[in-house]
Amino acid sequence: QNQPEADSSSELDNLIRKAQLEAGVKRREVPGLPTPAATTTVNPEALFGNWTDSYGNTVCVYSMDAFNAQLVATLSRPPRHDINLPIHSVSMGCGWHCGDAALVGNTDNQLMWMFPDGNVSTWTRKGGAPRS
Repeated sequence: QNQPEADSSSELDNLIRKAQLEAGVKRREVPGLPTPAATTTVNPEALFGNWTDSYGNTVCVYSMDAFNAQLVATLSRPPRHDINLPIHSVSMGCGWHCGDAALVGNTDNQLMWMFPDGNVSTWTRKGGAPRS
């Protein structure tokens, strides 16, 4: 009998998280990011490859399915176990959501992800060259 209450609580949490991300994308104040009017959707191919994030993790983005773009980011930092985060297409920001963060900016060699609390993780492509 508690199941409907748990479902509504989970739905509410998801709605709150979505609203926080949307507000963060709209008011972002990250130096070097384009203005919201200049935000463009990033192609999935631009996400693939090996990155280093601003928290010291090695990040590998790959597809779980050869036919559908089911993207996953694996964050590694020994001795901790790897963290696997799904990457989903969304209709806000630059078009992607990874774990709790929304993609809010990008360059050829960097991706900027904003969390609901306003913190930003910047991924820098290893080797500096985008995948071709």
